[in-house]
Parts: sequence; C-alpha cells; structure tokens
Amino acid sequence: MGTTITPWGQAFIQSYCADKRLGPEDLVGERLDVGLGALLTNLIAAFIVVACAAALHSQGVSVDTGDPGAVSEIARALSPLAGEGATVLFAIGLLAASFLGLGVVPLTSAYAACEAFGWETGVDWRWREAPAFYGLLVFFVAVAAFFVLIPGLPLVQVMVMAQVINALLLPFVLVFVMILASDRRLMGRLVSGPILRSIGWAVTGMLVLLSIVLAWATLFGGA
Repeated sequence: MGTTITPWGQAFIQSYCADKRLGPEDLVGERLDVGLGALLTNLIAAFIVVACAAALHSQGVSVDTGDPGAVSEIARALSPLAGEGATVLFAIGLLAASFLGLGVVPLTSAYAACEAFGWETGVDWRWREAPAFYGLLVFFVAVAAFFVLIPGLPLVQVMVMAQVINALLLPFVLVFVMILASDRRLMGRLVSGPILRSIGWAVTGMLVLLSIVLAWATLFGGA
C-alpha cells in the first residue's frame, strides 16, 4: 500500500495544483491527469511484479533484503532472459526510477516545508525570490544522494523500509484529507458528497487496519 498510495503523493498533488494556479474550472482536466497517472503507474507496477517474480522464482533466487549485494543478485537472475546485458538493463531501470524520485519526492518535501512556514514556494519563482524553497530542494537531493552512497548500505532493505514507513504514515494523511474534503465551509460547492465520503472513509479505514497489521507483523514477526 505504501508504494501505491504514498503520503507524499497526496501532498504533491495539492502542491502542484496550487503551483500551477489551477482552479475549479480545471477540475475535469486535473481529474483526468490524476486518473490516467494512477492507471499507468499501477499497470506498470503490475508488470514489474509479475516479471520480477517470474524471473527470480525461475532461477531459484531468494533475495535477502539485508544483503548489500541483493541488487546485484537480482540483476544476475535476469541473465537468462537478457544475457550479459542483464546488469546494464537492470541498472537502467533503477536509474529511470531514481530520476522519477529525484524530481518529485524532494520537490514535494520542499513544497511542504515552505508551505508550513509560509515561505515563497513554486518552480516559477527565481532563486533569489524563493531561496528557502530552492535551498531545501537542493538539501533534500544532496542528503538522499550521500545517503545511498554509503558503502555497504543494503539498498533493497532501505527501499522496503521506506515503503513500510509510507504505509504507516498514509492513514494519518488520508484522515486529514477526508476531513478537509468534507468541510463545506472550506470546499464550498466542491465538498464531497455522501457517496464519495462513504468510499473515502471506507478506504481510509481499510488502510488504517492494514497499517495496524503491518506494524504488528514488523514488531512481533507475524500477524
């Protein structure tokens, strides 16, 4: 769940809507943008899961997430399919994914920090007009880059734990999203109706339950 409905994703959508100065008249296009994005990312994720599971299982590879060499082990498992270029192919895939994260996640963090303190935020500002925004953006990128370059760091375990944290934080974010979306004083005519509120709270409740199960399994080794 943490990889699919990310807490930072909720913040990013509202921040870039504000940054692009979208209004109620842009709601149809924005819904189409988010809907197609969700469909494509989940479709791609499904293919990744199926392809990796088939490749790793067929080679009898059991990945130890705590092993610093787990990424290399996964790449070698692809060699029967991609030949000697398996490592290069896998590296290109990781690089493409990292570019996505590099462009979006630090940007979301800079958005959130500046919005919290009331500082100028937005990519249409110049460096001297929004020094805090761009300074934080560079800071988050640099910290992440130095972190993943730590020698012997188990990268797979880091990725898994990041998604576990995402899954645990998500219910808190969604509760506030639902409260805001149900506030008629704030939302006006765009307030969520009874059907959307029911679906939203049901999904939020399900995610809260899943997060509790995940926390229990993580702490006590089983659910």
